Amino acid sequence: MMTAPEDSTSKEKAVEDFTPFVGKWVRFASKTVEPDCYFDGLLNEVRVDEGIIVVEKLVKRTPERTIRCMEQLISVKIDDIVSLKEMPRLFFLTSQIEDGDGYSYWSHNGLGERLRRVWKPNSKMMFIPSQPGAPEINDSWAHAFITEIFPNEGMTIECVKVVDKRNPRDVDLIEEMDVVFLGPGYPFVMNPFLQDIHLKEKLQKFRGIVIGWSAGSMNCSDFLLDRKIPDKKHPGLSIIREGISPHFHLPVPPMVINHVLIEESKLHDVIGMPNGSYIVVEGETETLFGEAYLIRDGKCEQICRDDESIVLKSPESK
Repeated sequence: MMTAPEDSTSKEKAVEDFTPFVGKWVRFASKTVEPDCYFDGLLNEVRVDEGIIVVEKLVKRTPERTIRCMEQLISVKIDDIVSLKEMPRLFFLTSQIEDGDGYSYWSHNGLGERLRRVWKPNSKMMFIPSQPGAPEINDSWAHAFITEIFPNEGMTIECVKVVDKRNPRDVDLIEEMDVVFLGPGYPFVMNPFLQDIHLKEKLQKFRGIVIGWSAGSMNCSDFLLDRKIPDKKHPGLSIIREGISPHFHLPVPPMVINHVLIEESKLHDVIGMPNGSYIVVEGETETLFGEAYLIRDGKCEQICRDDESIVLKSPESK
């Protein structure tokens, strides 16, 4: 626990001491909700207000059970700080963010709101596309990220580093990034490139936000089952145990896809996610938001509805 100094000169000095931590995550002990209630926040600004050091906590992240209590809390005293730390690794595995007609899924099931809570202003992004051999398409995506897709939702980006076949070794810059974006498109074209650049190993040291969109989310599973060669598995990033089937609707067309899902579900669970649904992975906890279906041993059942959420995995459920 840290204690605020008494005189104004030392308070000013304390502000200077905390300046390097702006943009880092802070753990706070709440004295307004419960004595033992802890929550995390992004340290956006430290200032002196009427002789008291306060932290402007404009973006906040906290367990769902306490988030409603914290909505009105915009500042806390320095002596409420328990620890300063690097941002944790946080995964948002989505089915669809925007479609070709410009329709946005940000508002579905709170996706945009949850991502804004943890978004660092002017983030540095690494974009790993599903077509590593299509540089013009990949650069076009990067331009859209900076100018439209994220800024339109209040999430600013300083730069986008595209990593494709032109510069595979640039994946080594991953620890300098705030966000890693795994793009949509072609999961089985993307998969060998992810293996070639050893992304699974690189992500172990990364602390920030990882966003998967469709193909990118599919590759976050333990494996992908080949669509043409029976029983052939393509190793994934192993962020989650389950397979992900994006853009999921019942019945699933065409029949061959349905057959593959049935076969895959005999090897591990598959989560069918319609557009607008997503999974958040934080530490050992996986939470599903929105309509979704569990496909297990060839059988399919609905497990969640829009505007609802369920915990797929937690430390307690092990």
